[in-house]
Amino acid sequence: MMAALPKYIQIADTLRAEIGSARYPLGTKLPPETQLCERFEASRFTVREAIKKLASEKIVKTERGAGTIVISLTSEGGYAHTYTSLEDLTNYAQKTWLEIQSVDEVVNTKNIYPKLQFKKDGSLTKILSLRKTVDHKIIALVESYIESSEIDYALETIRGGGPIYVGLETKFRVAINKVKQETFALKASASAAKMLQINVGEPTLGILRSYYFGGKIRLASFNQHYSQERYSYLTEINLKAER
Repeated sequence: MMAALPKYIQIADTLRAEIGSARYPLGTKLPPETQLCERFEASRFTVREAIKKLASEKIVKTERGAGTIVISLTSEGGYAHTYTSLEDLTNYAQKTWLEIQSVDEVVNTKNIYPKLQFKKDGSLTKILSLRKTVDHKIIALVESYIESSEIDYALETIRGGGPIYVGLETKFRVAINKVKQETFALKASASAAKMLQINVGEPTLGILRSYYFGGKIRLASFNQHYSQERYSYLTEINLKAER
């Protein structure tokens, strides 16, 4: 079963939608924290985290003594992916979708196996997709690598609107126990630029993720994001002091 989104993200999503529908027009204030806490049955901390998320997207701003003011009806940064845990890391797959472009068996695996740490005696299949928001804005070019014997589960899951790892969890009855991620900058190649609808050589954000099930890697994805005005990647780390 898919884990529910964190409470503060649910609150932020609700308020963002209400701002977009003009329930809270530009220049108006959101209700005070006490009212939001009562409405959403949430703590002050949770409500403040939701407001922080909207502020990071430049939808609202908080002024001391003036409250939280609406300054934009939409997120300035396009899709904002915030995560604080493994669940948040993969949650954005619920709020976006993959449009499959091609499915091909990988023939030349010389540069792929060492990087992705797949076993060398199996063949891989690459699913090339575009990740889009619900309003069809392209936010990433995605290359998903999976052992060829498991491709049917992956395609079925994508076409059903879910993330690939869910299909694998269902098949093997083993939950993800680790996600290894590498993030780096790169320039868009001619093929990537064409699919992302940007200029060749423009800077993009590369994110390589390897998904482990029961200690074994069964899925890897290379995401190439065009971050300008489409995607922002926010990391929040909460430190709890030990007493």
